[in-house]
Amino acid sequence: MPALEALWKANKDKAFTIMGVSLGENAATVKDFIAEAGYGYPIFIDPSNALGVKFGARSIPTTYVLDKAGKAIAGKVGGASYDSAQSIALFAELASR
Repeated sequence: MPALEALWKANKDKAFTIMGVSLGENAATVKDFIAEAGYGYPIFIDPSNALGVKFGARSIPTTYVLDKAGKAIAGKVGGASYDSAQSIALFAELASR
């Protein structure tokens, strides 16, 4: 999540966004965690795991890249270094298309 926060900060002024979805967790626990960590990108709470089922998420974390129409065009299971210079540049390029 810290890497996603860095990626979001680097691209938040572009046609780009990051959204987190907490699957199956208690709303109060998630809200306390977000407030304590200071995350700025939107994080939604899905206690029933309905969105995870819809996208076929098999583990946490799972990352999906959606196009401007909301269609999933890429996905990755597990963590990643989204705050690397290469990742930030890649997403900036995608956002400019």
